[in-house]
Order: sequence, then C-alpha cells, then structure tokens
Amino acid sequence: VYLPGYTTSQITVQRYLSMSGPKDLHRALLLNAVVATAVYFLFILTGTVIFAYYLQQAGALPTLTSQDQILPHFIVRDLRVPGIAGLMCAGLLAAALSTLEGGINSIASVLTFDVLNRRETSVRANRLMTAAIGAGVIGAALLAPYIGKNFIDQITAVASTFLGLLLGVYVLGMSSRRANTGGAALGLLAGAAGIALVRLHPAIPTWWSGAFAFFPTLLAGRLASGFFPPPSADQQRALFLTPESRVMSLESTLQNKEPIREN
Repeated sequence: VYLPGYTTSQITVQRYLSMSGPKDLHRALLLNAVVATAVYFLFILTGTVIFAYYLQQAGALPTLTSQDQILPHFIVRDLRVPGIAGLMCAGLLAAALSTLEGGINSIASVLTFDVLNRRETSVRANRLMTAAIGAGVIGAALLAPYIGKNFIDQITAVASTFLGLLLGVYVLGMSSRRANTGGAALGLLAGAAGIALVRLHPAIPTWWSGAFAFFPTLLAGRLASGFFPPPSADQQRALFLTPESRVMSLESTLQNKEPIREN
C-alpha cells in the first residue's frame, strides 16, 4: 500500500508537481519519512497501551460491534479527561477534510485532463464536477459500517488492489524498453486474477492484495510485451528510466504547467 502510495498515487504526484524543483521534493520526502515514522510509532504505542489497559481491567470492555469502536470507547468512557473527546472530534474532522480535499481534487484532475482531454474546461464546470464527486464520496462513506467489522482492513484491501495494479504498470513502463499497451493490458488482467485468488481464499490476509496485484501485473506484462510491437525510440527516451532521465520529466512538467482558464 505504502510504496505505490508514494510513487503512483495521483494525490502524491500532484503534491510532487507543486514543488519548485527536485531538491525541494527530496527534502519533503525525507521530512515525510521522519514524521510518518513517528506517527506510526504513536499508533502502535496507542494500541499497545489500550490492549494492556483492558487486559488488566477484566470486564471493562463491553461487547462492541466493530474493532473500530475500541479507541472512541476508551477515550469517552475510560480516559475521562475534560475536552479530550472534543479534541478527538476536531482531529478526525481535520484528517477527513485533508484526505477528502486531496482525493476529490485528484479525481477531478484525472477526469478533466485524461478522460475529457480538455485543458480549457471552465472553472464553473470543474466546480460542479468536484461537487458531484464529493457527494459520491460522502455517499460511499455512509456505507462503511456495512462493509466489514474492521474498516482499516477493508480500506487497505481496496486501496492496495488498485494501487498494486497501478504500480505494476508503472514499474513495467520504467524497467522494460519493450513495454507497450498490449503487454500492460494483459498484465492488468493477470493482476486482476491475482486479486481474485486472494478474494477466493479467506486464509490469505487482505494486506497481501497489493503484492498479488503487483507481481502478476509486472511479470505477465513483461512477458506479454514481447508479442506486441515495441514503442518508438522517442517514447523510450521520454519514458524509460535512465540516469539522465530521472529528473528530466519532472523538470519539464514544472516548466510547462498551464493554469486553468477562468471563464
């Protein structure tokens, strides 16, 4: 989940392109690595402390319908610190707004530039599109209580499925001069078969969904690309990863960014 999230996710790519240059991007990635490590350590520490607390307090934890209810129950019923519940709600709201903002903006950008293929889309049309996407995301979020007992596992499975396929195609295109559209398409089919294997065997943890999507996509894509014409020399120079081309694409994109026209 995390590797494609830092490489091929549309949200992450847009943040990369907002940097003034590769040096700022490198510094941001290093800072993110430090902060993310500290945050994940706090997550682990919080879970360990709550587990130890209820292990010592036999019968203190009532029967809950979901594992996701343990932390809110602990804060509201057992922590009993004035104002902590409000801080929790504020933190959840801030995190939700940040995540939704980036995701909705990314979906709108993909629809505008890749699907509609119209860079001159008006601001009004973009706003209406963004509002419709936001309504759809909120509607999907309302279904969260019905998709499983552990929301994090379900989200991880869904995200790793799509990001694993995307990472497989991404690595295929950057590691093979023979990579082409036909090979990538067949690789995606192989990745989808790997995902189906995970779904049909409940004994396989959902956290492996990304690996079962990535490796079949990459391997099958490389094999299948040999049966289709290779890309042209110009396409290879623009897309293939070489020491000279590692930052050329990013610098070129930063120099040629076009603002959306206000209509």
